[in-house]
Amino acid sequence: RGGVKTHGPKGVIQDYGDTKLNKKVLQKSTRISLSSKYRLSRLKVVETFYGSDGGTKTKYVVEGFSKIFNDEYLKYVKGRPRQGLMLVLLGEVESEEEKVRRSKFLKAAANVPWIHCLPVKAVNVWSVLRNEWVIMDRKGWEQVGEFFGDERG
Repeated sequence: RGGVKTHGPKGVIQDYGDTKLNKKVLQKSTRISLSSKYRLSRLKVVETFYGSDGGTKTKYVVEGFSKIFNDEYLKYVKGRPRQGLMLVLLGEVESEEEKVRRSKFLKAAANVPWIHCLPVKAVNVWSVLRNEWVIMDRKGWEQVGEFFGDERG
């Protein structure tokens, strides 16, 4: 007769994306994932990502990363069609000149399939664990310290 089912069918795939977590839990989990990358020597801090031309060409972005890593690693990476090998964390900039250079770098880095760029405040556990390397600039490193700072302080 048209009764109500208390626990209806859920289907094969359940959506776990609706689960809400506290802000402190998310920050702590991101801090733990970043510290695990540091312990594995998979976190690097560079002064800047921009070359002498301001990072306007993709080949200069690749050359800049070849200076950060050894060339054999990049030869290994170039042949692989896999995404998510490097996560680049960028700190916020104030001046207009820096913003223009940042946008040019982001356009050039978007052409490289193994580079994933994010601002520091948009980083999460999934993006850190998905990528093999985490690379950030000096401003990003300072903002990580402020944003994910010591929980005891």
